[in-house]
Amino acid sequence: MSGHVHPLLRHLRRVAVLGAAVDRSDADLLRSFVERRDEAAFEALVRRHGPMVRAVCGRILRDAHDADDAFQATFVVLVRRAAAVERKESLASWLHGVALRTSRKARVGAAHRRKHERRAVRMPIVEEESNVVWRDLRPILDEEIQRLPEPYRGLVVLCYLEGKSYAQAACRLGCSRGTVSTRLTKARSLLRERLVGRGLTLSAVGLGFLLARRAAAAAVPAPLVLAVLRIAGGVATTARVAALAQGVLKAMSMTRLKTALLFLLLTTIGAGGVGAAWQHLYAAEAPPAAAADEPYDCRTAEVRVFEGHTDRVAWVAFSPDGKRALSASFDATVRVWDVETGKELHCLQGHTDRSDCAVFSPDGKRILSCSWDGTVRLWDVETGKELKCFGATGRPGIHIARLAFFPDGKRFLCVATDNDSLQIRDMETGDVVKDFGRHNGHIYPVALSSDGSQVLEATYDENLPMRLWDVESGKLVREFKDHPQKMGGVALSPDGRLALSTGGGEPIRLWDTATGREIHELTGHRNGAAGVAFSPDGRYALSGGGDQTVRLWHVGTGKELCCLFGHLDYVDCVAFSPDGRFALSGGGDKTVRLWRLPK
Repeated sequence: MSGHVHPLLRHLRRVAVLGAAVDRSDADLLRSFVERRDEAAFEALVRRHGPMVRAVCGRILRDAHDADDAFQATFVVLVRRAAAVERKESLASWLHGVALRTSRKARVGAAHRRKHERRAVRMPIVEEESNVVWRDLRPILDEEIQRLPEPYRGLVVLCYLEGKSYAQAACRLGCSRGTVSTRLTKARSLLRERLVGRGLTLSAVGLGFLLARRAAAAAVPAPLVLAVLRIAGGVATTARVAALAQGVLKAMSMTRLKTALLFLLLTTIGAGGVGAAWQHLYAAEAPPAAAADEPYDCRTAEVRVFEGHTDRVAWVAFSPDGKRALSASFDATVRVWDVETGKELHCLQGHTDRSDCAVFSPDGKRILSCSWDGTVRLWDVETGKELKCFGATGRPGIHIARLAFFPDGKRFLCVATDNDSLQIRDMETGDVVKDFGRHNGHIYPVALSSDGSQVLEATYDENLPMRLWDVESGKLVREFKDHPQKMGGVALSPDGRLALSTGGGEPIRLWDTATGREIHELTGHRNGAAGVAFSPDGRYALSGGGDQTVRLWHVGTGKELCCLFGHLDYVDCVAFSPDGRFALSGGGDKTVRLWRLPK
């Protein structure tokens, strides 16, 4: 029969194609699959990029079965979307992004699944690591690699995740070896800056070492390759893999739809500019804001920009009367601003390392700041002079990352991150009056209730829950165990009934503190969120995220009310003014921005 190809001939052709694939580009192999459904070309792509994809899945997922499901789903997405891959020569970068997105989705599904089933035998982790710090860094590095601009991202994936030499990468991407070297140097610099923004300080050598550890990905087991090839050939996959792939495909389609809408708006609005087009796009998605005395336009929400910091802004806050603002930065300074004029009133210098937090005293007359230099410093608001300096307690080299004044102004909450402890200290002497004891992980985000009776804290360890403590007794009140990612920000509502948490690339979550149950997921940020805050009346919430936006949410419904654009990098911190009419934000672009909010 003329239409029948003998199995031996098919096998010989497959061997020939795989042998020649070494010299064929990704674009050429992908075109062969798209145009002729060339299974041998697809197999060559699976064998070429499969180790990197499987390593990404193993870094995000701790269970081997879950990782293998995510691996298969990633290539199901490639089968379905092969023709739509725009930069076919950068397929490795595209697959890395899909693998990361698929693994995140699989992790959420696994977390929900574990609520209803208990596995008799735990499968081994795909990638075993003796170094706990490295284990925690792996998914963070993947997230930040994916955030790099394409010229840099593709090279990092090829050279560091797939182990290609500079010469091989240059040949694959059609550029010179010198260009590869220059771009990788820039990529490492960008990665280092972004990791510092997430509280991870690495030298150039340290970052290079961590990246180099990723290039030795093991070959994909033959049964797993065969399973993917069977899917490409039209054989049905498991229900779990199919559902996982379908969820990712749906999310990707929504992204393409937003891009198409953006293009339409750009061509329609024209003179309105790119920023205005983005505002219209997100305004169309969000429910209408609360009624105001005058029409509210997100495009004109930015009131002013406070400039002066020379590094990332990690914390912002209003004074109790709303007339002043302060900001803490990685440049080791705390700055005080006049809200009405935008003028810098004081630059508080004394810390010798990054400052992650600074707060006004309840009477607004003093400022308390902390730093990775292990000190807490008290300043006079009017003069800008340092009044006191307290050292860290515990073992040497402690980083102090968070502070909060108690309502009486006589005590303050102190987070000794490296000591894994929460402490209450006396404002006059600096002595520790209560220590909640050593925790099981580095504490970073904390929130103190408005009446000072409860403390909410979380750690960088994704296996540990967020916890609520009673201040008077020092006893644990509640654990929140269902957050699927390590947390980067938390907040308590003014009445203490609700809590917000953020983590990694996951949605913001709203919790009931009385039951520990999740109420809403606040979905909208791309690349996750960092800073969160409740409005003074508890009806609204603010968030800042990796998509360089500040978003306003309605707490009761979980709906996004407004999306504010202006920042040029990750937004790390947000704050409401005492009257709830304005907001502050700060982040990686080294600026503090003041926003007018809907009434």
